[in-house]
Amino acid sequence: MKAIGLSEAEIMGTHISKGYRMKLITKSIVLTAVSGIATGALGGTPGLQITFDEFDASNSNSAVLSNEYAGIGVTFVNTDDGAVWDGLTGGDLGNWGIEGTNGTQFMGFNGDSYGSTMLFDTTVRAFQLDASRSNGSSSGDTFTLEGYRDSTLVESITITFGDLNDWSTLFLNENVDEVQWYGTGGGFHPFGIDNIAWREVPAPSAFAMMGLAGLIAGKRRR
Repeated sequence: MKAIGLSEAEIMGTHISKGYRMKLITKSIVLTAVSGIATGALGGTPGLQITFDEFDASNSNSAVLSNEYAGIGVTFVNTDDGAVWDGLTGGDLGNWGIEGTNGTQFMGFNGDSYGSTMLFDTTVRAFQLDASRSNGSSSGDTFTLEGYRDSTLVESITITFGDLNDWSTLFLNENVDEVQWYGTGGGFHPFGIDNIAWREVPAPSAFAMMGLAGLIAGKRRR
């Protein structure tokens, strides 16, 4: 897997599997803490992650995602497509020819220049996702990830896809409250995405409390 735009998020990518994982239980998302999360390097805020294995795949183009992840402050606005599909080891019912990078399932897009918007309830940082082309696309097709803050584009990354099921990890360095992605290429099943991760940006009051806690700890050590 290729990593694009290494940043602070690269550190998060190293530790996210030891951090906070999501499980969808009776349509309620529960964040389960796992021991060993590294918080100090990224300001002490927990990492959040979507693997698209939190619930059963719909395997249907009409079942696009919207507010399934509202419990962690995320809404998907899909322009054309964006349903959850089983990958190769799950039977590949949609004939995508790819496998998710963190579990078998992934979010698939089925058309020319299809894409999606991901809205956050708060500002986030260290955003990353995995992307690969799938059946119906061609080597040389492109994929673009854009980050927005207050409706203003602050960062954009475009990659060129290679082989089928050859995933790349893209990172955003800027703080954002909205991300968009889209692909090029004709035909069907142009690309899939998986393993989305990010960290919330602490509110100013949280930074103040962190500073106060540091001062108190320093006085105690003395």
